[in-house]
Amino acid sequence: MINALVDLMYKEVVKGKLKDIQEKKEYDINIKYDTKIIKIIDSILLRLIKMGLFVLLISLIFKGNIYYIVFGLAGYIAYRKFDKGNIKGYVTNKKNDIKNKTDIFLKESTKSKLKGLMIILILFNFSQYKMIYIAIFAVVFIFTILDIYSNIKNVNQS
Repeated sequence: MINALVDLMYKEVVKGKLKDIQEKKEYDINIKYDTKIIKIIDSILLRLIKMGLFVLLISLIFKGNIYYIVFGLAGYIAYRKFDKGNIKGYVTNKKNDIKNKTDIFLKESTKSKLKGLMIILILFNFSQYKMIYIAIFAVVFIFTILDIYSNIKNVNQS
């Protein structure tokens, strides 16, 4: 959403500037040179703005911890540096492999219990009632492990 807003603002500003430049005389040599420089500068500024928004977002998420911000920024730069298509293809292949292996013993009820465990862990981090969440987590964890064990046992018997 932010990218779309930035792109919209960028397009409107650049269109206005390009119209002003194109209204010059056609035989002027500097027109092509100026538009190339403007496009290069605009692309660099757009990247810097996106990077700044990313750093701001990471700093808000990790409450201003500089080590997390630097680590997140390095990860983002590495992701942008390498080919996104190759990384996405590799991740989807690995995800499909894991899904095929775990679909045998992870049923829908087990998946919902695991999602519940993750939600409980997130609530545990931001809550003052830690003992209640520990008890709920223990109960859900025990039933999830029993469910997974029974599914594995059924698969081995079949």
